[in-house]
Amino acid sequence: MEKINQYLNEIAQVFGYNYNENFFSYLKTISRPNNQVCNKEIIKGEGVWECIDCRLDKQACICNDCYNKSKEKHRGHKVIFEPELFGF
Repeated sequence: MEKINQYLNEIAQVFGYNYNENFFSYLKTISRPNNQVCNKEIIKGEGVWECIDCRLDKQACICNDCYNKSKEKHRGHKVIFEPELFGF
């Protein structure tokens, strides 16, 4: 068990944390469940947002409703509005 804790502490230190409750709080803020997909059907010409800093892949996009609800989360990020849907 000590080896496991040592290994987890080394992983946590990569993110600037010690292996404890703070590290788990950090993981919760960046985990995929907090970045859920809304499943909204995007209509051609509606436009979508892309957050270069947050996206998990190059086809990830954010609908207008979700972007408007999460503007604060993306403050300081490189965000692009795509007025047309390319590749859909």
